[in-house]
Amino acid sequence: MKSVCLRLWWTLSWCLVWVVVAVATPANATGVDWKQALGERMQQGSEVALFGISGSNTLGARLAPALVQAFFTAEGLQDVRIAVPRENEQRIEAVWMGGERPIRVVVAVKAHGTRTGFEALQRGEADLAAASRPLTETEALGMADLGNLRSPGQEHVVAIDGLAIIVHPDNPLRQLDIAQITALFAGSVNNWRALGGPDRQVRIYARDDKSGTYDTFERLVLRGASLDKRALRFESNALLAQSVMADPGGIGFVPLANVAQAHALAVADSQVAALPPTVLTVASEDYLLSRRLYLYSLPEQQRSAAVSAFLDFARSDAGQHIVEDSGFVAQALHPVSVTPSDARLLGWQRLNLNLRFADGASDLDTKALVDVERLAAYIGRQGADAGQLTLVGFSKPLSGTGQSALSRLRAQNVRWALRQQGVRSPIETLAGDAVLVADPRSPQADRNRRVEVWIRQ
Repeated sequence: MKSVCLRLWWTLSWCLVWVVVAVATPANATGVDWKQALGERMQQGSEVALFGISGSNTLGARLAPALVQAFFTAEGLQDVRIAVPRENEQRIEAVWMGGERPIRVVVAVKAHGTRTGFEALQRGEADLAAASRPLTETEALGMADLGNLRSPGQEHVVAIDGLAIIVHPDNPLRQLDIAQITALFAGSVNNWRALGGPDRQVRIYARDDKSGTYDTFERLVLRGASLDKRALRFESNALLAQSVMADPGGIGFVPLANVAQAHALAVADSQVAALPPTVLTVASEDYLLSRRLYLYSLPEQQRSAAVSAFLDFARSDAGQHIVEDSGFVAQALHPVSVTPSDARLLGWQRLNLNLRFADGASDLDTKALVDVERLAAYIGRQGADAGQLTLVGFSKPLSGTGQSALSRLRAQNVRWALRQQGVRSPIETLAGDAVLVADPRSPQADRNRRVEVWIRQ
């Protein structure tokens, strides 16, 4: 296969057919130490607060409690239940029967916005900060006494999400570009007729200022513009979506899991074709408003064994199954079948991930480092049927010949990382043509720096 054939993948990828590979991965079994320590902690009371999660409503409303429930069940705890002491807060309770007497353990999940999670982690009031955006450099510096929170050992990607721009189902518009969306939310366009829609006033629904979802929207869509002061603000994604559903003139933004019966628009950006938020476009992070969902922790040597066991579970195949069930996009690997008219691609499949890199570097970012482990495990499960692996690197469009060299270097770095994981299957590295997934002048330009994974069996 020659690199020129990769020009076709963009057009063809929407004809891809999912081929789901069922992988039976046992639940994480690293919880023995944390359960044995429960008896010692019982001297402090009749109930053990195992750990706490604070922050993002996107994670805290549904996903984090579901992961804790499944973790408790996988670890053999009984009588697992959820209590709701107050709005946007949940207590997941369970009983461990393995000691001299039953021990009730509790995990508290408080979902009041990403910033509140970082604040709680810094004050020692939470063990995990749930975030729907990455920690900023300024925040990391301000929390340096907690370690390097942007390192692979403390920044944990648990799911992928797409920030969906939603309208009422009766709105005939099916796609908008970023500039149009910005104009709508900034209030400079206040009637849908200006964009080819009905003669109806635009009403804006947005998350509150503490929300990581709003921070993501502000960075990727508003891009320096101010949100219209008339916008109605919400702490809850679900309530925001319900409000748009009840308003034919409404527009809002919610995580993919909260779209419900609203209509999610396809989003375009300058030179880039409009893409809707789907499982495929979000999993590969090609959809312009896709994002990662994080849990931030203390360094491994400073956090409890229970927290480490939970993080292992959340990133395992069993945990990622809960991610999928909760309406988000899981990181478990699946191949997609290619059926192009161009025979040069027949027999090849593309995996549902792009490996990406640290800003301005050829080093794999924190998610890609874990993805390499997932990819090595996937290849290992295929055994003798693993076939040939082709890694195709991409860079920002550049003049001259540097682009091809940098693209291939990124692919070679992934190959080296796979070799370090013990992969011995044939691996070819290619420099892909400049297929844009984001405007190179936009805040999402780093999406163009990627490595795609293709398999021929």
